[in-house]
Amino acid sequence: MKKIIAVLFTVFIVFNSASAQKVSTFLTLHGGFASAQAKDAKLSSGIGLDFQLKLNERIHFHLKPTLNSRGYNGTALVSTVKATYVDLPVTIEADLDGNKAHLYVGGGPYIGFAVAGKYKSNLTTGNTEWTKMKFGETVNDNRSPMDFGLNLNVGAAIKGYSRDFKAGIQTMFGLKNVVPNDAQANNSAIKLRNITAYLAFGLTKRK
Repeated sequence: MKKIIAVLFTVFIVFNSASAQKVSTFLTLHGGFASAQAKDAKLSSGIGLDFQLKLNERIHFHLKPTLNSRGYNGTALVSTVKATYVDLPVTIEADLDGNKAHLYVGGGPYIGFAVAGKYKSNLTTGNTEWTKMKFGETVNDNRSPMDFGLNLNVGAAIKGYSRDFKAGIQTMFGLKNVVPNDAQANNSAIKLRNITAYLAFGLTKRK
């Protein structure tokens, strides 16, 4: 966790010092659904930052560190999984026009680091209490500590008097099997999915 915080702090310093005239920072709030293949969806939420680097009038580079609640409702004995990740989506976004209110689309890779989690059984007998998850790559761990995949987003941006506001939909397609490496031979693959609506509020004045 300390390493993750150090990385995020470094990113913040770099983006707010280098190319300061081209960087905008947004606060983002997320809400939606999380799941995995063959699993039922559960509610998901998140809060994060969006560092936007202007490459030209229509194209922007984004780094979006986000603290996300992700998990799923399963159909096996362990039915409900709740996990918290620090996700780092990297996207290239393109404005579809240059008006004050305009649509944009974007996409790119993401990497996620698990920082906390718990699970419980769906059975009505026995231990149905929440149990803390262990993250690692051995047979004694519950999930891999890392996730990665692709993220796609579409939204609308409004240029205010001095600050920008955005709203959109972001979808994350996990490509990594989050079952620990040493336990994969006896378990079906689990790849995480997440779709959220988000609002982004400009923290810096529009350049």
